Amino acid sequence: MRFYLPICLLSILICLNFSVSFGQITPVAQNDTVSITNKSVANEVIYIEVDFLQNDKFSDVDELEISILNQTDQYGKMHLIENNTLMIYYPYENSYGTDTIRYQICNENKKCSKALVIVNAVDPNQVELLIPSSFTPNNDGTNEKFFIKGIENYPENEFIVFSRWGTKVFEKRNYSNDDAWDGGYNKAGVKLGPGDKLPKGTYFFKLIIKDKEYVKSGYIVIKY
Repeated sequence: MRFYLPICLLSILICLNFSVSFGQITPVAQNDTVSITNKSVANEVIYIEVDFLQNDKFSDVDELEISILNQTDQYGKMHLIENNTLMIYYPYENSYGTDTIRYQICNENKKCSKALVIVNAVDPNQVELLIPSSFTPNNDGTNEKFFIKGIENYPENEFIVFSRWGTKVFEKRNYSNDDAWDGGYNKAGVKLGPGDKLPKGTYFFKLIIKDKEYVKSGYIVIKY
């Protein structure tokens, strides 16, 4: 965009015009991440609108050339609408996963910037696992065992705990809250001794769901 500004020399009453161009500023595109719950509803179209320009930097949206360069479109399809200033994503039916859309913005002087829009199409039937970061197996009747909320929805699993040195101290297939870990030594399901307990401290876990389709890891603090 250009603005024309007059300059007048008062002593001789001569006015000159010159232009100032703001198109020299290079636009900066920045990544966006959004999620949509892909739930099939009769007679309803599921979609999400993405205001991808809201965190980008540029002089004037009217001077921008905006385009989608490529997209994975494995779980849905992204389109540009509203004079290419808004994106709209339609997930495919019963498709859940992550699609990546690469777009570009350019100003009138062809200075360009590229960024990604990452869309997570979420399965509405997938129950979130809530894994605590600590428990206290000290026989006071409170928080004695390591309960994982939602694990009953994923019976085919493997739960492994390691010491800070990487030694495997607990391992169990088909972990459930009915027989939750009490802080004892257990490797491959065999107790090392009656009543044995791990020392207090920080340990690390890996939870594998259904043939490594989903793996979650983190830390556990044992307190007494």
